[in-house]
Amino acid sequence: MNKEKINTGLIDVNTTWIYEGDEVFFFGKKGKVVKEFGCYGIIFEEMIDWDDIEKHIKEQVGNYNSLYACLNDNFISFWEIAWNFECEEDFIHVVEVVSR
Repeated sequence: MNKEKINTGLIDVNTTWIYEGDEVFFFGKKGKVVKEFGCYGIIFEEMIDWDDIEKHIKEQVGNYNSLYACLNDNFISFWEIAWNFECEEDFIHVVEVVSR
């Protein structure tokens, strides 16, 4: 049975469509695009270092922005990424698809 990949409706830093099941890089960490808790995001094998993500937020968008997230152990939603990194529309400029 050939399961068709589901497009998340988002594009990465290289303007590549992001699909469920894609492997992606998010600030050097490799994860997999999944649908969890009713939304698409990235799941990692290791725990997420939220302090490191907050450091990247400040580098990318300025010191005025604080981290707003659910702080899950190993999942970050694309909504959390888009909100914190001030992504515009469907362009998630801090994620890169590395394999399908």
